[in-house]
Amino acid sequence: MFLDAFPIVYQDKRNWSEGIGELPFIGVLIGIILATIYTILDNIRYNYTTNKYNPQCPLPETRLPPAIVGSICLPIGLFWFAWTNSPSIHWIVSVIASVPFGFGMTSIFVGVFNYLIDTYTIYTASAFAANMIIRYIFGSVFLLFTNQMYEKLGIHWATSIPAFLTLICLPFPFIFYKYGTGMPASEINELNQSGDILLQRQISSDDAIICEISRKYKILPEMANHLRGLRDYEIVIVCDDSGSMKTEVDDTERTRWDELREFVKIVLDIGVRYDSNGVDIYFLNREKLLVVREPRTVEQAFSEPPSGLTPMVPVLKKIFQSELARRGRDKKLLI
Repeated sequence: MFLDAFPIVYQDKRNWSEGIGELPFIGVLIGIILATIYTILDNIRYNYTTNKYNPQCPLPETRLPPAIVGSICLPIGLFWFAWTNSPSIHWIVSVIASVPFGFGMTSIFVGVFNYLIDTYTIYTASAFAANMIIRYIFGSVFLLFTNQMYEKLGIHWATSIPAFLTLICLPFPFIFYKYGTGMPASEINELNQSGDILLQRQISSDDAIICEISRKYKILPEMANHLRGLRDYEIVIVCDDSGSMKTEVDDTERTRWDELREFVKIVLDIGVRYDSNGVDIYFLNREKLLVVREPRTVEQAFSEPPSGLTPMVPVLKKIFQSELARRGRDKKLLI
């Protein structure tokens, strides 16, 4: 609606030609360029803060500073333009007013869209669709009565209406930034300084673990969420180290033993997050490893090539006897 005011203000009221009447849009373009530069610089700030304090689970609210700045600039530009666009005032004053408008519009657009991406993650497309539908509905409806509104209210008050609307919406970026995590912004800043990822989000340690696992192994959060149940289990890994594990996989140079090693490292990485006692690793033909917490321990165990038979039943019997006797029955056993 603001952009539709330009032909009315400069062509109808100032009697400019159609070509000259389009030149004031340069002010909006300058604002957009400045906002683009600002968002690039702000992204450097975002990357630095995220990598330093919470690289695993960055807060969506850290995307909002451009929207906060833009929400301040937008009503300033609109009110400035609304009350300096009369023919009695030099045209450059109202053109300059369009610069903070272009800056605020672009900053809000980029900040809000980045916030939606980090908030809705795999549902971002749905969030974008809802956002665009609402924007297009408002954009198409306002076009139906923009000219009539400027005729009835005049160029000052007609432009002031969207300015008042942006003024009403101004607090929302601040509210999302302050209460988006359910914590005051001051506490978020304090926790950022301490680097405490778990407290930053004011969520349980399990939620932070799920976030890290889903990002690290590129799996859906819904799938990673099922791993919560591991906290009720004592985890034991049984590895087949028989001679058959030397078999190559699908015409590659990798063997079943190589794939088993990578699989065990992943299971160990996830398991130790939920089992503070560590993970026990049993082999069919070599000594077991108890209370394993470090992946390098697995590398040492897998450095020797596989050999031997597959005495699965005796090994499982040994596991049931030793593990249940050693750990008790406070947790279930997961093999």
